[in-house]
Amino acid sequence: MVRVLEYCDLMIYRMRGATGMKVSVVGMGTWHLGGEWGKSFTVEEAHALFDAARGSGITDVDTAECCGDHLSERLAGEVIRRYRAEAAGGR
Repeated sequence: MVRVLEYCDLMIYRMRGATGMKVSVVGMGTWHLGGEWGKSFTVEEAHALFDAARGSGITDVDTAECCGDHLSERLAGEVIRRYRAEAAGGR
């Protein structure tokens, strides 16, 4: 079974406020995925970037609607849906 969040031994985590949510002190910004900075990312490239971040212990993702006309949010959403499906056994 694949866990939604995999923790790296070298990453530092902190609790986010009163939520009890454990998040990495290093996050992944997604503004570059919007394609406004000279490179358009494919879905496969976005998945590879998120997988590398996840493998490094990153659990905090920063995105905003202004990044590439919602493209970065759509790509992040696709990756999150894939992780959830994997965690649920591929359903």
